[in-house]
Amino acid sequence: MAKNRRRFRELFHVDAERMTYYYAFPEELPDPLDGIVGYVVNDSAPSLRIALEIDEEYLKAQKSIFPLLYIDPEDYLSDCRIVLTKEMFERLQKEDPEILFGLWHEVGQFHTMEEHVEEYLTYSDRSSAGMTADQYLAIQNGELLAFQEAADAFAQAYCGRDESIIAINGMISRAKKHPETMNNRPLLQELLNRKKAVTARENP
Repeated sequence: MAKNRRRFRELFHVDAERMTYYYAFPEELPDPLDGIVGYVVNDSAPSLRIALEIDEEYLKAQKSIFPLLYIDPEDYLSDCRIVLTKEMFERLQKEDPEILFGLWHEVGQFHTMEEHVEEYLTYSDRSSAGMTADQYLAIQNGELLAFQEAADAFAQAYCGRDESIIAINGMISRAKKHPETMNNRPLLQELLNRKKAVTARENP
């Protein structure tokens, strides 16, 4: 992991204030939509690309109704993807606020990974329902985990405060309709905590 963090610093030394990411789709998308359908690229470090991958079964297995960052914990620079469903990707093409915010949130998790990697990996271990008891209690008490707050601040810098609030409201409504996605997590409370933080945060 230490070697990986050194690589991160060497390859990805980007001023956090500079919003230089963009997403791009190939001229010809696969038919049917499946597999890698685009990339998120940082033009200050173009060798680092985050694949946009459609994988319905992976998200179903993870019980996720939102875009999800997948990383190889041993080398998160070499194997890093944002997993979507076909429906999410089609909404992304239409620049749906909820999906855009979700996309930039996942990119923000990658962007801030060096500072929050251990917290992220603990939280994201869905094989054990994720998160520690302390993380669970913190969320229930209205707190926001540091890696989530950093990722939301990153996403808000792209989407703006008003669009971010619209997006999180949409996520709250969606989560209420799919209680099976909770997976022993306080998902609704976490979304409410995130909304509170976004509402209080000024645009950069």
